[in-house]
Amino acid sequence: MAKLAKSFCAGDYTDDLLKIAEAHYGNRIPLQQFDAQDMPYADNSMDVVILFEAIYYLPSAEKFVGECRRILRKGGKLLIATANKDLYDFHPSPYSYKYYGVVELNELLSNYGFSVECFGNTPITDVSLRQKALRPVKKMAVKLGLIPRTMNGKKVLKKLVFGGLVKMPYEIEENLVPYVEPTRLSLSEPDKRHKVIYCAATLQDK
Repeated sequence: MAKLAKSFCAGDYTDDLLKIAEAHYGNRIPLQQFDAQDMPYADNSMDVVILFEAIYYLPSAEKFVGECRRILRKGGKLLIATANKDLYDFHPSPYSYKYYGVVELNELLSNYGFSVECFGNTPITDVSLRQKALRPVKKMAVKLGLIPRTMNGKKVLKKLVFGGLVKMPYEIEENLVPYVEPTRLSLSEPDKRHKVIYCAATLQDK
């Protein structure tokens, strides 16, 4: 993204995560520690805001969206990636506040003057036979409260279900993986076919 944008900055709430980023990027990218519900940017100063797999960790998604409305220029984009809460075997993080599916994202963002598009990625039909077979087991484990609450416990469980975990690269280069176009979703009903939801919201008025 930094290679494509005229200017680019990033931040996180957690100091430990910022230190990992700072150790790799150095001074190539301006990094700040801040709360997404109270961002340190001027009014009408941004064209794009991206929130990746984090909306459910915010005590108030409304405050975050209000901040996005404040710092984005008219026509600016808010891009959100989030886990799909509407899958039948979904298990929320014990540290989460509230998950937003397609319907809830549309309602939340429309209330702040955004037009909304949502897309699905990673269809459940495309997962491995092992994962398909284990989905009913996972649903039962969720229902009975048997899913580990610690991150280490979850890591062990994921290794059993998905096999060896793949280390994420520090930087994403173009053509790193084949591009798969996400599926446009209806905003009027929950999506039960994809593991990940992408939301692209455009600020229509100020």
